[in-house]
Amino acid sequence: MARRIITLLALLVFIPTGPAAADSDSILTVGVGAGAGLRHLGGGSFAPSETTFVNHGSVRVKMLWLLGADISVDLTKDDKLTEPAQDALVFASKIRTTALFYAIPASALSLYLGGGIGAPDVGHIFDPMSATNSYHVGGGLEVHLTDNFSIDLSYYIIVPSIGGIKREVERLALQVVDDFQGGSRAGEGAGVTEDLAIGDATVGDFVSAQNYEAMLRLFLFL
Repeated sequence: MARRIITLLALLVFIPTGPAAADSDSILTVGVGAGAGLRHLGGGSFAPSETTFVNHGSVRVKMLWLLGADISVDLTKDDKLTEPAQDALVFASKIRTTALFYAIPASALSLYLGGGIGAPDVGHIFDPMSATNSYHVGGGLEVHLTDNFSIDLSYYIIVPSIGGIKREVERLALQVVDDFQGGSRAGEGAGVTEDLAIGDATVGDFVSAQNYEAMLRLFLFL
């Protein structure tokens, strides 16, 4: 799967874009990039505490100086990216699509905002509610070293999908019921439900700035 995705990215890079796609500051241009970074989790009640190395290959399309789009693939060999756990929230993704808005487009550097969907494969990208997906929102800084080369620094908060949150809440609710029934049979009463306190869950339990992915990439614009 990863090889097919990388091949698709390579084909996108070499699609002719006309004489206007000459560099990173053109009205329409395509760039190919690669880089590394960290994925950090640990914010909220339901995010596992861990820090993971990530290695991305990317294709970026820029148009009209203000708009752009990224397609990125995590090149790390990890089966958890393509076969995410069915009993936990999903934060990591194999492939990621991001819509970009260049709030400050300039010849020396550009500041952009971005958001999109991460998924284990191409098919799930088109199902944003899937429990195996995640969302990301944030932004970055594109520093233009030359007309064709740019260094890209980005920071995205990672949020599990609505489908994933729904699945996790349902799983925990069933666990509460099982614990309650088990406690009742053992004569322990209803107090066993207080350990999980599903009714007290808030947005902050699932959405946190501590769940993020920070990347440093180098882009070549054609």
